[in-house]
Amino acid sequence: MPTKTTVRDPAPSNKGGRSIAIAQYTAEARPLGKGGMATVYRATAPDGTVVAIKELMAHLRSDRKMV
Repeated sequence: MPTKTTVRDPAPSNKGGRSIAIAQYTAEARPLGKGGMATVYRATAPDGTVVAIKELMAHLRSDRKMV
């Protein structure tokens, strides 16, 4: 099972581009989008590849099918 990681922006009104380390990725603290199932963050891998990291909502993380 993957490592659980939570991303939170300590300053939601921040427009300055804070970043947070998630495993080997560096994610922007501001989400790209948020919906009923998840929040999506833009992140960069060590090799420079841009990826999306999707954090499932808490009520879905306990559902093994969803994870």
